[in-house]
Amino acid sequence: METLKNIVADYPPEKVAAQTGIEAHVIRQLVRDFSQANAAVAYGRVGLSTQAFGGACRWLLNAFNVANGQYRQNWWRDVYPTCHGHFSRF
Repeated sequence: METLKNIVADYPPEKVAAQTGIEAHVIRQLVRDFSQANAAVAYGRVGLSTQAFGGACRWLLNAFNVANGQYRQNWWRDVYPTCHGHFSRF
């Protein structure tokens, strides 16, 4: 977690607001709401990972879920309820 904290420290909301088109105070509120939710998952489908920076996007999405305490064992059962048999070996 320390490595992740060091990485994101270089990208405060004020620095990324222009690139994302989302104001810094809105970014902060989104993260606050997400991390305080009883159950939440940031979810990306195939399109997220099938482009030039797909690996980085997928890694960042998972890191966001972990850092916010929203990643739990077997979370995929909620997200992919029809795929239970396919993932049961993991």
